[in-house]
Amino acid sequence: MLVYCIWVWLYSFADDYKLVRVVTFATERFETVVKLYSLGTNSWKRIEDFPYSVPNKSDGIFVNGALHWLVYLENDLVCPYFVSYLDLAEEKYGWLELPDYESGQSFCDIGVLGGCLHMYRYVSDIIFEVWSMREYGTTESWTKFSIIVPHMTGLENFVHVKPLCLTEKGQIILRIGRKKLVMYNPKEELFRYLRFHGLSENSVVGTYVESLVSPYNFDVPGGQYHAEW
Repeated sequence: MLVYCIWVWLYSFADDYKLVRVVTFATERFETVVKLYSLGTNSWKRIEDFPYSVPNKSDGIFVNGALHWLVYLENDLVCPYFVSYLDLAEEKYGWLELPDYESGQSFCDIGVLGGCLHMYRYVSDIIFEVWSMREYGTTESWTKFSIIVPHMTGLENFVHVKPLCLTEKGQIILRIGRKKLVMYNPKEELFRYLRFHGLSENSVVGTYVESLVSPYNFDVPGGQYHAEW
């Protein structure tokens, strides 16, 4: 049996830390197995399989105590995408509607900005659209703003662009490609390059959340993280 892809996440909430392991098998139905490791109980358990098809290498987005994925329905030609989530406290799945937009053939994905779930998509070569769910779980709270790219070197189009985070001043950090960063000021509609030195060609820019818990301190039997398929 061929393993198609594997995702692993570690998240904290309440009085526990949970490690989420998602494995997709390349069978006829692309079976996706989900297991949770609880630091509180020091044990793995398998929960209900992920019910939808997740695009390859699609990371789970952690918002409001749940992991979210943009999923695709092949038999829905009008609006094939929606958001599925796994509530880590209840260990149950749910779904959220995307905003009312013209889906067309444009690429779209989801992320988190300022603690809110957001969806971003490419409208054209120079227009990048971002929708933010201001009130979690409320479809009517999706709010849109667009970013128009000027003709700057390296910013001719939005291929491989991803919003990473929102600063305290309301500016958006955009990742261009693997490691180029641009700060966008939505009020003044200005871009500014963020330059770093010493990065190797294999470097990838991302975000992280600080934690006092080390993954090496887990008291897992045998001294290793081991979960049977």
